[in-house]
Amino acid sequence: MRFVVKFLYPVFKHWDPENVYIVLSLNGIICAMISMFCIIVYCVVTKKNLKECGFNLINIKLSLRLVVLFLVVFMTLYVSIGTIAARNGLFDYKFHFQFNLKNYSGIFLFELFISGLEEVYFRGFLILVLLTLWKPIFKSQKYLYIALVLASTLVFTLRHIGMTLYPFEITYLVPLQLVVTTVMGLSCGYIFLRTKSLIGAYMAHSISNACIYIFLAVLNVI
Repeated sequence: MRFVVKFLYPVFKHWDPENVYIVLSLNGIICAMISMFCIIVYCVVTKKNLKECGFNLINIKLSLRLVVLFLVVFMTLYVSIGTIAARNGLFDYKFHFQFNLKNYSGIFLFELFISGLEEVYFRGFLILVLLTLWKPIFKSQKYLYIALVLASTLVFTLRHIGMTLYPFEITYLVPLQLVVTTVMGLSCGYIFLRTKSLIGAYMAHSISNACIYIFLAVLNVI
């Protein structure tokens, strides 16, 4: 995947000379495409259709209610805790790029539309595969769903830790971000399993990320 991104980046580099959002966007889109291909293979093997795998608008009203509830609770907590943490120097909220309209618009649009595509893998493909593998093991659907949400959240959270394997070294770790990804993973997993649709998880993920960047912009201005 890195090879593909490296190949495509020069094509779009003129849009984003500082590399604020183009590589992130390419990564997000390519990962979603690979995940989508894996889900199609899963559908062929299990003889299911895409609607059964979350690509539908069923329970859309329930999805919207859960997304609004999540955003209200999540952002209230994030802004409250984030403000305290920022004032006490507990996390780096400064943008590591030139803070101007072009750069900020690019990263904001990435968060609003592309970042949520991670749900295709973390809540779509991953949960579907684990559901198929674990369903014969669990007698209770309740405990099966809890296990699915916890497992997908663990993988989702680990994905936001930078590390090398040879030699093993943690290169990037932000404790507050891990709390955020854990809460987001649990919430999006619940929304997906409750609604049987990816649309709610996608919206919760994308909109919350965009709201976080609005909050960070405020911190960078004041």
